[in-house]
Order: sequence, then C-alpha cells, then structure tokens
Amino acid sequence: MIIAVDLGTSNTTIYVKGVGVVLSEPTMAVVHCGKKTEIRFTGNSAKKMIGKTTGSSVLYSPVEDGIVVKPDVASLMLKDYFSRIVDGSIIKHRIRAVVSVNCGASLAERKMLENVFLNAGVSDVVIVDSPLALKQVVPENNAFFVDIGGGTTEVSAVSKIGIIHAYSLNIGGNTIDDAIVNLLSERFMLKIGKVTAEKIKLSIGSLYENDISTVTVSGRNIINGAPISIELNASDIRPLIKSHIDKILEVVAAVINLVPPEMAGDMAGKGIYLAGGCSKLAGLSEYVSGALKLNVEILEQNSLINGLSFLASDRNRLNEALNMENL
Repeated sequence: MIIAVDLGTSNTTIYVKGVGVVLSEPTMAVVHCGKKTEIRFTGNSAKKMIGKTTGSSVLYSPVEDGIVVKPDVASLMLKDYFSRIVDGSIIKHRIRAVVSVNCGASLAERKMLENVFLNAGVSDVVIVDSPLALKQVVPENNAFFVDIGGGTTEVSAVSKIGIIHAYSLNIGGNTIDDAIVNLLSERFMLKIGKVTAEKIKLSIGSLYENDISTVTVSGRNIINGAPISIELNASDIRPLIKSHIDKILEVVAAVINLVPPEMAGDMAGKGIYLAGGCSKLAGLSEYVSGALKLNVEILEQNSLINGLSFLASDRNRLNEALNMENL
C-alpha cells in the first residue's frame, strides 16, 4: 500500500493510492499515561476532549510549529489512523509513505519524523519538502508560495529545478487563535478556550475594512468566574489579524527580493499562490495583493496532500522531486 501523509500542526491528512483522501482529522490524541502509554482518543474524538481530561488521561498535540515534539504520541496516533484505513493488522501490510516536512526542519527533525512513521508501522518512508509538493499542483515552471498553516507559514520560491529560496516562520492560524484568546481576556475580561477562538476566527475573521460581521461569544468572567456572553465584531479582531499577516508579508517581501530576475519577471505577470488553512480568511488575498502589488491566487484546500498524492502515485515524478531537493 502506498500512502501520502501531511502530518500538520493542526490536521493530519492521509491519501491512499488508488482510493483518494481517506482521513483528515486534528493532529491530537488523548493518551492514558500509566505503566503503559495507551491511546484513548485520536483526531476529532480527541478534540472534543479539550478541557475534559482528568487523572492519568492527557491530551496532546504532538506537532508544534510544524515539528514533531511528542514522537511517541505521534506514532501512537498515526498507528490508530492507519488501523482505520487498512483491513486487519498493520503488520500484515507493507505501507510505503510519502510524507511532507516543513522546509525549515533540521536533519535531526527529519530523522525524528521518519522514525515516527516507522514506529507507527510504516515499512518505508520518503520525506518531501512541502514547497515541492505544492509545486506539483501548479503548471508554471517558476512558482512562489505563501503557505499559512496552523503552526507555521512557509514562504518559498520554487523553480523547475528545485527550491530557490524558502523560509519558515512560526506564525499561523494557531497564533491568531492565541491572540484572540488574549484579546478577549485583556479587553473584555472574558476567558475562552482555543476551540472557541478558532470558531471566532472562522466566523468573523476578516481583512475587509467594511466587514460588519458579528458573533456572540460565551465564556467566563476572569474576575468572578461567572458565565457571561458578549457580542464581538469583525473590527474587534481585525487589527490583531492584520498585525500577524503584516509580519508574514515582511518575510514575503524579503524572499521576493532574493529571487532571480527571471523568476521575478514571472511573478510580476502571474503573481503568487496562497495555500494553507488560513488562506481562506475573508479579504486576505486582496490584502496581500494590495500590499505586494502582485496578483494572488488561492490554492484549493487540499493542495498539499494532492501534490503529495501525485508524488506517491508516480515513482518517476517522486524521484525527480527528490533529486530537486538534493540540488
């Protein structure tokens, strides 16, 4: 069996050759920490347990900022995911996995990622830099990507011969969620969790100056713990979203200044690609386009896993991508 896996900070997506995407769930697991570490819940079921675990049961997000930080939990989580997509024991199946990695990952972090998959029951692991996977879904010889994920943003310039320049920074959707939690605590004396913050971001997160969307937010008063609700406007969280996007744009501008003249010429005509979960924020593409004076195209939600699936399904294409990494 050949699979492609995007083990992201927020979500894990698995593609099976000849079948398609078979799983896309949060990168989370609830484990029982006794004499033997055992999985209790993973993915969507684990996310429902946020704030509800007790005793020896612990909720983990084993990937932070695009890097595996709890390899043992990550392996157990993946083993559980794999058990859902194969018939019978994983041991009976020879699984070859093509896996994406943060372009800023060190050799040690890449080796750890490989071991996580091997310990989860995979027979063979091939690791591909995320920008090269994205390159598989666009027609241009030269392409510029801004991939805003849950934990990181990857800015990359990729040509037909490989990655020209790439930079990873620890700003993503989770960073915005944390900022919303802090905002409500400081300005409204309202305590909320990250799940609520994410819902707020998805509901009224917008870079349109004239967006008047509102949402009712419930939580607890920080002073006395009493349940309270407030009405939050898009304009309340727009400044904090802009501040994080502006930091990303500073890096984008710096990387653009490093690309060769030929690629810069292509960008002037064809623009750049936005990818990742946060690329769908209302008004983001227009905001980025206005700031950079370039055309902006938003790639579809599953672009990274689609690119990995092309590589997993075509050995020649995969070998070509791996050779590009080594240039």
